[in-house]
Amino acid sequence: MASGPLPALPASPGRGPRDRALDLLRRIIAEGGVAIGAELPSSREIGRSLAIPHATVFRALRELEEQGVVERTAWGGYRVVGVDGLAADLEHRTIRPGSLAGTIVVMMLGEVLLRHSAPGWSDRMVMGALDRLIETGSRSLLVHLSRLRDGDLDRLIQGRPAGVVLPEADNVWDQTLPVIARLRAAGITVVIGGEHPHLPDVDGVLPDHISGAEQLVDWLHAQGRHHPVQLLPALEQRVWPEERRRGYEQAMRRHGQEPHPRVMFSSLFGGDPRTEYVWEVNHRYAVGVLVTLLRDAPATDAILAVTDPDVLVLASALRELGREPQRDILMVGYDNYIDQAWENARESTRPAATVDKDNLALGAAMVDLLQQRIGGTLPAGVQRVRHRSRLVVA
Repeated sequence: MASGPLPALPASPGRGPRDRALDLLRRIIAEGGVAIGAELPSSREIGRSLAIPHATVFRALRELEEQGVVERTAWGGYRVVGVDGLAADLEHRTIRPGSLAGTIVVMMLGEVLLRHSAPGWSDRMVMGALDRLIETGSRSLLVHLSRLRDGDLDRLIQGRPAGVVLPEADNVWDQTLPVIARLRAAGITVVIGGEHPHLPDVDGVLPDHISGAEQLVDWLHAQGRHHPVQLLPALEQRVWPEERRRGYEQAMRRHGQEPHPRVMFSSLFGGDPRTEYVWEVNHRYAVGVLVTLLRDAPATDAILAVTDPDVLVLASALRELGREPQRDILMVGYDNYIDQAWENARESTRPAATVDKDNLALGAAMVDLLQQRIGGTLPAGVQRVRHRSRLVVA
């Protein structure tokens, strides 16, 4: 359903019609004049409201679509999916003291959200949080944490939002920890996604990595694979690798098997599918890890990869070593996003099974927890909501 008329904002003097249309639309969206998820009026209606030719408004909307601020609907309109952050176009006068009262801020570290694209796990947590805010009729503001300019956080705090949801708290510490500390010092309620060793007293929602690893080992055991090896990344002070290790060890011992010692492996680079050396470096690295593994543990008949795309690079390495992936060694992944992996262009193997953390539900649970804390319905003490993952078999 389309939203009502756009709220009036003063025009930006000295700018061309297209720039004025962009400025006004972005400011209206950023200030919550049109909620995330709501459909914008037609370009003609916007043009009349802003006194700008509708063709100019249409071009501005196309540009906002390219930037990920709006998306086309099935019937040709535009829906708001995000804003390019507090860091983009908001001026000092945009957020006034107390003007964010009743608004819940969702912070993200990634790129702008495109609901029709295939985002990563953290983006889907952000989407889940925004969807829940729409469902509950709450005002929301999406802030790109990595794009904050000097003074932006001060203005955000002065706006006195009702609370802040930060799905990626354990992802980039040098960015998230100082922001969380500032928000809490100002008395703003914060809920984080994941778990952070330096934030033991902050409410959070986290996937159950222990049960996720256990489900994978149980499934492999049911397939007759009794010597699975778990691969983990070398990430210091991260909670989730230790939880996956604990789940692996518990399941192995439950089946009467001794867990294999920890093996470190994770793809070294993020994915630019146009860069051949990224694949080659990851492939060479996988070969080296597997040579050592198969020498030290020749009975290995299954591998628990860190994440789905790692299965692809491990498969190519196994084939080079004369082993048939998914026949000689059965491989399972994690995160359930194999169809979005850029490595698909170079390897056709698929994880035999994976774990879906249901990141949309995790994001929604973060908003629920925040609203309960704001509403005073939570018991005293820190709340950690652990969301059980589900096994997905190919």
